[in-house]
Amino acid sequence: YFCSVVTPSSNNTAKIWDPLTGECLQILNGHTDVLCSVVFSPDGELVLTSTYDQTVKIWYTSTGECLQTLKSLINRLDLPAFSPDGQSVLIDSRDNIVTIWDPFTGRCLQTLQGHTDLLSSAAFSPDGKSIVTASLDNTAKIWDPLTGRCLQTLKGHTARLFSAALSRDGQLVLTSSQDKTAKIWDPSTGECLQTLQGHTGRVTSAVFSPNGQLVLTVSDDKTARIFKRKNDIPVKASVALTYLDFLHRFLEDKMSEPEITEFKQNAKTLTKKSKDKKMLIGEVKKLLNKEMNSPEFNVDKAQFLLRQLERLGFVVPEWLNELMLERTPPEKLFPLKQSTGK
Repeated sequence: YFCSVVTPSSNNTAKIWDPLTGECLQILNGHTDVLCSVVFSPDGELVLTSTYDQTVKIWYTSTGECLQTLKSLINRLDLPAFSPDGQSVLIDSRDNIVTIWDPFTGRCLQTLQGHTDLLSSAAFSPDGKSIVTASLDNTAKIWDPLTGRCLQTLKGHTARLFSAALSRDGQLVLTSSQDKTAKIWDPSTGECLQTLQGHTGRVTSAVFSPNGQLVLTVSDDKTARIFKRKNDIPVKASVALTYLDFLHRFLEDKMSEPEITEFKQNAKTLTKKSKDKKMLIGEVKKLLNKEMNSPEFNVDKAQFLLRQLERLGFVVPEWLNELMLERTPPEKLFPLKQSTGK
């Protein structure tokens, strides 16, 4: 469900629309040249626009007011992106560098410099703790956004890169290249783990599936291909993050029946292995509270979350068991584990 849609125009403006009624809600007017791109912040409260007039502007979506104007020193600005928490903005420019800005103060927080040719893509990791860039210099780089330090340079492609992206867990990097291949990398070591071959033209884009097991590539040879990641590529995501990722996907009904079965089988092992049980208990309690207060209360999901708390060693208070019984339809009743505690 989209609350609003933003579109750029050749008349130097962008417009925010209600997708259900087609009504124009705001006109973002202030640039002096054609817009290159537009992007919403993660919470939808802000819109970022970039243009050939060497500026990036940050706008309030609710009022259309310009919050900040970020000026570039050279050439055009392209491919902007918000950090996952919306607290910083990533901008790459034609001087081979990437800059990180505070969208609220307009201050440049960091400059990432090291590529020797134009950048083709730049993106934050899902947790916002690293940045991956791809360049026409045949390399991709991993950066620390806080210090601006280059953590790894991924070398192995024999021609310019078109894209670079991190997997959902941040443990793998995927690149696409003019050399007709895509590659999967270990960002911590810079090692190429797998080369995906088969296209007869340059590979212009490559993305991971949500579970990271498949890769979709698009090529100038007029085909798209789906590759399976090698089983021997190690997945080093923390047990806690893996568990929470699975849990959220289960509650949001984004898992197939086979995935749900596998998840339920692995949940006990994941919770036992985790060293972050206190954090996990807090997160699961939040999810249970949200489910218990939801107008669309689902007793199966609530009972499942209760079992996860017990597996994590949390002593379920008597009042919570009683509340669960009250909210459970008669046909769904089953004996709940009785516990003591406050």
